[in-house]
Amino acid sequence: MGLLSKVHGELVQSDRAERLIPSNGPSKACPLCRLGLELSFMDVLILRQFMRNDGTVLPQRITGLCNRQQMIVERLVMQAHWSGLFPTLKPNDFDYKEASEGYKKYNRYWKSHTDMYSKKITVKPGSFYYIKRY
Repeated sequence: MGLLSKVHGELVQSDRAERLIPSNGPSKACPLCRLGLELSFMDVLILRQFMRNDGTVLPQRITGLCNRQQMIVERLVMQAHWSGLFPTLKPNDFDYKEASEGYKKYNRYWKSHTDMYSKKITVKPGSFYYIKRY
């Protein structure tokens, strides 16, 4: 007979147990809905978990997110790219010259994931109201 190794495990209580997010067993809710997180485009460590190496968002069937959260994550990743928070993550067919011309060379910031789609009314003295998008 050969040598025999015996391995056994032992449960040890963590000293950071109060910091752990409770898991109430299997749930059909998506991970972000279950945790109740309100993400921002600046949460790059969380957003990076839903991205490929080229900077694109993983499909919904892989991420396991619901429709609403998938759309929010896609918007947040796009905002993070536009803000310059993922400088090394660019698709292979990305045109660097076109992306850095004019106003696009400056980083942009938002308060929420819907701000980039909201229309703002800007008033110029001596002129009519007009709607400015962005």
